[in-house]
Formats: sequence, C-alpha cells, structure tokens
Amino acid sequence: MALIVLAAITAGTSSRAGAQSPAPATATSARQDIEQLSAILSDVQSSQDQRDEAARRLLSRQSKESRAILRDALTNSNQPSGQIAVAKALVDDIQPPDETLIDPLFMALNGSRPLPELAARALSNYKTYREVWVGLSTNVQKRPPVPEAVRRECIRALGAFPEKQAAETLIGVLKSPEEGALIRTAAANALADLTGITDYGQDTRRWNEWWTRNLPRPDQDFQREMLLKRAARYDQLRQRYADVGTALENDLKQEYQSTPAEQRPDMLLKLFKKPEPEIRAIAAGIVQDDILLDNKRPTAAVREQLRQLIGDSNAKVRIAVAQALAPINDASAMEPLLTQLAQENDGEVRAALAKALAQVNDVRIVRPMIELLKDPYSGAVVEAAKAIEAKGPLIQPDPALAQETAEALRRTLAANPPISGNNELREALVDAMVPLKQESLLDSTLYPLLDRRGESDEMRRVTLKAIGMIGNQQSAALVVSFLGDRNAEVRLVAVSALGNLPNASIYVETLRGRLSVEKDTSIIERIWSVINDSILPKLTKEQLANLADADQIRNEPKRRISVLKELERRLQQPGSEDELATERQNIAMTLMNDPNASNDSFKEAADYLKLALDYKKTQNVPPVVIVDLMENRMKALLRARQYHDAVAFATESITTNDSNEPSMGGAIRQEAEILYKSGKADDLDNVLKLITEVRQMKKPLSAQFLNPLDQIESDVRNRLRQRGLNPSGPMPTPQSAAIPSTLPISTASGR
Repeated sequence: MALIVLAAITAGTSSRAGAQSPAPATATSARQDIEQLSAILSDVQSSQDQRDEAARRLLSRQSKESRAILRDALTNSNQPSGQIAVAKALVDDIQPPDETLIDPLFMALNGSRPLPELAARALSNYKTYREVWVGLSTNVQKRPPVPEAVRRECIRALGAFPEKQAAETLIGVLKSPEEGALIRTAAANALADLTGITDYGQDTRRWNEWWTRNLPRPDQDFQREMLLKRAARYDQLRQRYADVGTALENDLKQEYQSTPAEQRPDMLLKLFKKPEPEIRAIAAGIVQDDILLDNKRPTAAVREQLRQLIGDSNAKVRIAVAQALAPINDASAMEPLLTQLAQENDGEVRAALAKALAQVNDVRIVRPMIELLKDPYSGAVVEAAKAIEAKGPLIQPDPALAQETAEALRRTLAANPPISGNNELREALVDAMVPLKQESLLDSTLYPLLDRRGESDEMRRVTLKAIGMIGNQQSAALVVSFLGDRNAEVRLVAVSALGNLPNASIYVETLRGRLSVEKDTSIIERIWSVINDSILPKLTKEQLANLADADQIRNEPKRRISVLKELERRLQQPGSEDELATERQNIAMTLMNDPNASNDSFKEAADYLKLALDYKKTQNVPPVVIVDLMENRMKALLRARQYHDAVAFATESITTNDSNEPSMGGAIRQEAEILYKSGKADDLDNVLKLITEVRQMKKPLSAQFLNPLDQIESDVRNRLRQRGLNPSGPMPTPQSAAIPSTLPISTASGR
C-alpha cells in the first residue's frame, strides 16, 4: 500500500483514476495522509528518495502525530534508511525546531555515516538552545571515546552558534598540539563560519590575537557582533541565491518555450519529479504562465501531478502549485487542497490554498473557509473571505448556512477593529457579506460601520453595497445620506444601493437634483440608470409628466424619451386616448429634435406621429393640428430616408385633400435642397432616389415643385459625372429649365 501511495506522490500516477468525485477533506483525511506517509517511511520496500520525501512531508505537517512518527523513526536503529531520511528533513527545516528531537539527534551522532553528519547539521538549527551547543562542545572536548568523525561533525556544527563559549571551544581545539590535522582544519573552518572571518585560515597566531581581543568582552556584546556579521553574510548569500534562482528560472522557461509543443507536457512531468524544490516550483509557475498568458490548459497528466504536489514538502512548491491550480478550476483538486489545508502550518500556503479553493464551484468548501477565518495569518483570512464571497450565490439559498456564514464573518470583523494595517482584511470580510443578503447583519454590523469614524472610503463603499443587496427599505434614508459623500466611488455605490431598495422611488426628486450638482459622468450615468430601470416603473402618471418637463430631463433627449415612453405605457388604457396621442407626439418631436438623431430615430418618430395622427383624425380637432402632425410625419419619413413611404403618404394626403399639396410638396422640395446643398456623395445619391420615387406618384406634383426637382436632378448628375461616378437611371426631360431663385445652385454648403 505504501509503495502505491508513494508512486502517486513521486511518479504522478493517479490512484483515483475513474473514481467518483471525492467528498471534501476533514481531519480524517488529514490523518489518513499522515498514516500513508508514515507507511512509506517505514516500508522496507521504499526507496531512499521515497523515504526522504515522506519524511520532508511529515515534517512540513507540524502536527503532534507527524512529530511522533519522525521521533520514532529517528530512534529506530533497525531502519537506518528511515533515520537518514528524518535527519535529512531536519537539516533543511526552516520551521522552529522541535526540542523533543534534541536527544534523538545526539543519539544519532553515534550511528553509521552519513547519519552523524546529518544529525550534527540538524542540531546546528537549534541556535537558541543552550543545551545543544553545550552538548556539542562536550562531545568535541571528550576526544576518545567519541570517534574522531563524530567530533569533526560536532566541530562543524558549533560554527553555527554565535556564542562566546562555542568560540572558546573551537580556539582550544585549534591550539591543541594533541589534535590531528583534520580536526584542526574543521575547527578553523568552524571559526570562520562563526565569526565571518575568512582570511585567517589555520593561522593559530592570528586566531589567538582575535581571541585575546574578544575574551574580555561581555557575552552579549560578543553574540551581538557575531549575529550582525552573520546577518550581513546571510543577506549576501540570499541575494546570490535569488540571482541564481532567477537565472535558473529564466533558463528553464526559455528551454520550455523552445521545446516542441507536443513535448512540453513530458518536460513538465520531468521537472516535477526533480529533487530540488526550486525546480518543482518553477515548473508549477510555467503551468500558471501557460494558463494566464497563453490560455493553454494543462494536460490531464500534468493536472494530476499538480494535485500530487499540493502536499509537497516545500512551502514554496505548495504555494506555486496552488497558484497554478487556481485558474484551472479543477474539481478533482478539491479533496487534496482541503486535506492540505487541514494540516498546513504555513500562513502563506494556507492563503494560496484558499485562493485555489475559491475557484472550485462547490459549496462544500464553505465550512473549511469559515474555520480559516480564525487563522492568525491575516492573508489567509482575507483569502478565506474572498472564497466565501465567491461562493455567496451558492450559500445564500441555504438559510442555515447563510446565517452561519454571516455570523462567522461578523465575529471575525468584531475581532479585528479598525486599526492601521487591517483595512484590507475588514473590507474583504464585508465584501463577503454582500452576496449573503442577511438582514441580521444590518443593525449588528453594517449600520454601525457607516457611523464609525476612522473607517476607510473602501469600507464605506463595500458596506453600502452590502446594505443595497440586502434590500431593506428602512435603509433608504441612510443610503441617501451618502449620495453627497466626498469620495466618488462611495457616491457611485450609494446610488446603486438606493436603486436596489424597494422604496427608491420616493427619492426620485433627490436623484434628479443630483443630476444637476454631480460632476462625475460615471455617477451621472448611474443615477439616470437607477431612475430609468428602478424608479420610472413605480412613479405615478403625474410624477412622470413632471419629471419629463424637469430641466435635467427635458434638455437630455434620451432621458426625456425614456420618461415619455413610460408615461405612454401607462396611458394605454380606456379613457386616456387624448393624453396618449399627445404623449406620442411629444415622443416623436423629442426624437426629431435630438441633435444626434439617427435615421432609425426619425423612423421611430414617424411611427409615433402616425399613431397620433390616426387618432386625431377621428376627433373634432382644429385643422391646424392635423396639418402640423402631417407635416412633421412627412419630415420624419424623409429624414429617415424612407422615401417610398414618404411619397406614398404625400400621395394619400394630396388625394384626400388638394390643399395638402403645398405642405407635402414643400417638404419634398426642402429635403431635396438640403441633400443637394450637402454635396456629399451619399446625399446626392439620396436626392436621385427621392426624385425617382416622386416621379412615380399616381397624382403628380404641380410644376412649382417638379421644376426645381428637375433642375436639382440635372445638376446632381453632372456633379456625379465630374467626380467620375456614373449616376444610375435615365435622365428625364426636364419640364422646365428654370432654376428656382430659392435654390443656390452655385454653392454646395453643408447642412
């Protein structure tokens, strides 16, 4: 069984192939993970590489159970391979060392190589433990019966302790004529490590002089100087390590990009199996780059390997793997992600795991995220809150879970008061409340946040958003008070929040007034959007009529049309026919008077005018009303380029009453003149189309209208030919060569 599990860890093979989607991990799955790693460590069939990785993973878990397993393995001399694996893991451990392993490590100094060397190096990590460097010094000073090889490893380990007594031991060894060359060399090297002095070598005289100068110094002063020197060396080494890591990353990424596409997955799998954690982390980063930069989803084999590395022994690898999994939304990764989260000891890794889990579309991650809200690392709490926010639409339909989640967020917010440095955390917690829509949060949490001084602009913004989503009408007055907030983003969300409240319509005048004083165009648009989408349907006819005539609406054609159309919809009922016709005419004239009106706008205006005209013809109204409607409809049809419909309407009007010819013929002639004066190719083409339709009228226009059209047509065709264009259609014989005095043929001015 252990070998099967390890194969899944190191070789990328899946032991769950074809299985159904697993249940979310709990403490049980974390315990099973520990048991499997323990089995690998103790299995005689496990290779040393397999044992090493199992020991590293157990150490990274930092649980009582995992420490007990490591302690037992380190003291089990019957399985030296297990001892070596644990010692290797302890050498590279960056967590605070476990003091219960001090005695087992000293015992391991008596083992067979390479165990003593590894044990001594592991003991050097216990820099704050006096008993460790005292024990190492004792082993060094005993000489026989302590073997020379063990003494040499203890000497090397002493170089890691910035203690005056450790330096005294090393100086004594270096000066002793009884010590062999290897021991003295080890002492000189350890002194160089301890002091940072690299040019003394084994020069006893210089080391003696150094010691003579430092012997009188207080222990604390000596230690402080050594620590400063070690810190300086550490900074240099860290920078060098970072530079080497960057160069390695660049080289591997270039090699990956130069590899044929079909071979890249195999390259990634090989990199994932490398013993160096830096390379495994780089491989995970390459996968993330493929997804985010090139939109390339990893193969099934690569995804499975990523899942197996979620519990990697190295924290940087675990972070890189979680970051690579986040954009994949891999449902099969949910169990291993939760398993690792249940036992993860690194705050940054917990944050990365939560971020990856936020992408999994499964409400079962919510309770682990609720638990993570208690995390001591604020970054993990922020990511847990963001994950809850992402799952809000799944949580909200479950009243019990929604209430439980809201209460957890409230408790966490209360435990993190508004102090410097925690704004992001508090804002994330309130953001997570938004999709829950829990009214219980209003009085207990959200309202007080808006009243509390010292809260950030962003906190006001997210709080107003949450209040708006809850949609309680009692919140309206409070929300309205933020329409004039100093921060534009707050004002913007206050408008949106008000639009979500059922009684927003009672504040229509307040919002209309904001249209005059607000300077931010995005807020102005949002105000109008709220009025248009949320408020207009709730206004009375009288309110709509007043709103349509308000300056902020009347001077904005698109806004006025929206209001008038809502009023028109309300008037479509018996007994309102007169008002309905009037508002349809108002809509049409607003459409036509819009400076940005399009052909479609004029077509729509013509349709509204027809409805108004058809009704007015059935009523006893003054003739001038009918004429006005007819002229405006004719103008709208012509401006809409609906020439066939326009000429048909003119024919019908003139046939009905000859007195309509001046208004119909005059409108046609005026439109032809406007198009002609434009001089644009499209407009000249439209002149010909209009005149062609006019010539097909069953009842022709009189000469006073046709003669000017003949002249315009002749001139247009000449212009088009001069431009190298061939006007379509035959040139008719003009009825008159006269040029009307009202038409300035020699000038082609714009509209």
